[in-house]
Amino acid sequence: TDAFFSGNPERVIYKYDVNSLYPFSMLGDMPIRYVQRAPVNMLIDAVETSSRFIYLSEVTINIPEDAKHAFIGGEGIKTEKGELIFPIGEYKCWIWQPMFELLYNNGYIKEIHTVYAYNRHNIFDDYVLSLYQLREQYKKSGDLARDLLVKILLNSLYGKFGQREHIGWELADEYERDVILRDARGIERFEEVYDDEFVEYLQVGNTLYRALIHDDTSPSANSVMSIAGYITTMARSILWSAMAQILDDGGDIYYCDTDSIFSSIELPPSQVSFTELGKWKLEETIPKGDAEFVAPKHYRISDKWTIKGVRNPSGNSRHNQVIFPNFITDLTSKNMLRRSRLDSGAIITRIVKEPTGINGKRISIGDDMPTYPISMG
Repeated sequence: TDAFFSGNPERVIYKYDVNSLYPFSMLGDMPIRYVQRAPVNMLIDAVETSSRFIYLSEVTINIPEDAKHAFIGGEGIKTEKGELIFPIGEYKCWIWQPMFELLYNNGYIKEIHTVYAYNRHNIFDDYVLSLYQLREQYKKSGDLARDLLVKILLNSLYGKFGQREHIGWELADEYERDVILRDARGIERFEEVYDDEFVEYLQVGNTLYRALIHDDTSPSANSVMSIAGYITTMARSILWSAMAQILDDGGDIYYCDTDSIFSSIELPPSQVSFTELGKWKLEETIPKGDAEFVAPKHYRISDKWTIKGVRNPSGNSRHNQVIFPNFITDLTSKNMLRRSRLDSGAIITRIVKEPTGINGKRISIGDDMPTYPISMG
């Protein structure tokens, strides 16, 4: 997610979404098993011709300051606050083959350090295509409940392959418990203490537990990180290829999200369809002056604000939310201790969110102007 413009562009804007981006990215072969370390020339050859392997590589990227497609970058680069960014400059990272091809074709690969080869196999096509066809049938018949059910089935499978084990819980001390239970905004005080934008708590009677989040948490039993990483890369490459098309055709991009683009021009008709899997659909044509972009996940269309993670947003006001963390996982757990938590009544966490209006992923130099990528190296 990136905001490429800060303010109101004063242009007619076309908002496009991909029809089921992540299910579409699951089509075709997946890297199912590590085979061997491979020579660099095998990866280079795979850009031009088909290969019996899918490759993961560690590379040094060099994206010039004046690069036309500067939004394309390596994966896994984050700010000090943990925000994923795609900077310009020179840096080293790991990338899957689809991203390597984009960077290589744009001349952004400076050096290839290590290449790993994975066996490839088609494992999701039947699942995705049959469910997508079923969803289209439910849409046409107006069966909203089954349409939503199939949508969840399509979009949630991918995430299971990257899922990590459930976090643990730590008993909060008496002072922390008193502050949190007395003051609805008390959680904010401890966000800075634990360097976490959302500290999650669980109340059981008069006892308060704080969620433990470990960076080195092991994958769950059913995780296959190569598949999860490859699907994510495929989705980003589809998004970025469309963005490059818009820029090459003389257009501007104001904002992009996981599966959407806000553009000053229309995409070619060959890439657009309201129903076809993987094609872009024109979701909205926004009149001149009716859009305002503030930061990633924070923008306005007409009089409606969108601030991801905040319910019923309106401008820059504060928002109180009551959530029920881990209710389902406790309810379905075979661990009797976890299930016994539910006997104490509703498990409630109250949080307060306040939009900052700050773009931490790109550099903003003023209102109603483009933003610029962060520079590395």
